[in-house]
Amino acid sequence: MDIIVSIGRNVDGNPPLPLSEKDWLAYVTRVGEIVSRFGWLAGTGGFCTAGESFYTDKGKLVNEQSFTWGWTFNPEFNSLNGLRDDLTEIRHEYAQWGIAVTVGETEFV
Repeated sequence: MDIIVSIGRNVDGNPPLPLSEKDWLAYVTRVGEIVSRFGWLAGTGGFCTAGESFYTDKGKLVNEQSFTWGWTFNPEFNSLNGLRDDLTEIRHEYAQWGIAVTVGETEFV
């Protein structure tokens, strides 16, 4: 099973957002620590990318910073619910709207 975890620098919410640069870097670091505990390792088929995301909100084009980790998840050694719980806790701590978690099988074509 493969996991992809993505975060973005929120643009709407309470407290006033987006996160400061310092808080964004701390958030990226903390989420990185969580995914590492649940099996993400650089150089073992896992990946991480930083960049920009674009989406439409209320008819307005929005761009934000984003960070994504992906790896092969071994449910024999890790709990998917534990990963979700830890990510939920950190998103609340940083007052973020959400963290995207995608679970599936990668297919190369």
